[in-house]
Amino acid sequence: MIYHDEHQQDDPEYVFINADLRITKHRRLAYILLKNASEPITADSLFLLMKEQDSAVSLSTVYRIIDAFLDKGLAERASLMDEGKALYESSNGSHHHHLRCLICNHTMVVEGCPLEEYEKKLENKTHFRVTGHRLELTGYCAECAVKMDQVTARKTETLQS
Repeated sequence: MIYHDEHQQDDPEYVFINADLRITKHRRLAYILLKNASEPITADSLFLLMKEQDSAVSLSTVYRIIDAFLDKGLAERASLMDEGKALYESSNGSHHHHLRCLICNHTMVVEGCPLEEYEKKLENKTHFRVTGHRLELTGYCAECAVKMDQVTARKTETLQS
C-alpha cells in the first residue's frame, strides 16, 4: 500500500515502502532516532540509543541498517571524527554543511551553500562534471572557545607572576 497523505511522509512505513526497503522494528527505531537526532551521530551512539529501547539489537545489525539507509538515500555520512569514526544523519533533502568542534565534537548544521558558483567555474575550467560535495569546517564551538580563552588567560597570568 502506498500512502498519499503528505503528512505521512516522515512516517517510517511510508518512507520504507517508497524506498523499497523491508520494514523491521530495528529499522523503524533507527530511522526515528536518526530523524530526531539534533546532530549527526556515530553508529556506536545509534546502537546505544537503540539498546535503551530494545535490548535485542546488536551493533552489527545497526551497521547493516545504516548501510541499507545509505544505499537507499535515507541517511548520509556527514563526516569523520578525528578518531576515524563516521557520523551519520538522516537525509532531509536540503543541501547543508557542518561546523564541528575539535574539542567536544559537537556538530552544527549550516543551511545554504556558498560553493555552487565555484562548482560551475571549476566545471568550465576543468571540464570535470561535479555531482556533489561535502564541506565540513572545523574549529571551536562558543563554549569550548571560552574555556580555551580562560585556560590561556590563566597561563598568561602564571607566566607574568
